[in-house]
Amino acid sequence: MSPIHRSRFVVGRVRLIAIRRRVSPFPDPTEPLLIWQEREVNDTTRPRGWYVIFGVVVVVLFAISIFLFKSHTFALLIPIMAVALIVSLQRPAALLNHSASHAEVVVGQRAYRTTPSVPLASPPSPRRID
Repeated sequence: MSPIHRSRFVVGRVRLIAIRRRVSPFPDPTEPLLIWQEREVNDTTRPRGWYVIFGVVVVVLFAISIFLFKSHTFALLIPIMAVALIVSLQRPAALLNHSASHAEVVVGQRAYRTTPSVPLASPPSPRRID
């Protein structure tokens, strides 16, 4: 097993944890080359004015759907979608662990297999036409 340099530093939003320094000629395909952590989504705090404007937009869309389109079903969906959006914005973003190896990329608990690289075929040589 190649030595892994473990350090913690932040590059932008990404917290880099470990990088394998030496790559052996016959590496273990499941040994991670790079390990890092990143938030699921960007955590941004919104000012109170954003929520006020959002509420006004929801009320206007609600009124348009009832009076202009006369669609009561869609009018019921608008506040439900607004509440779902507000609840999802209040939830803290999950911290996901990522790792990349020759055989797979792991995001959280899901592993995505990589396909072996296939060399590109060389183009056929031109033939002479007599």
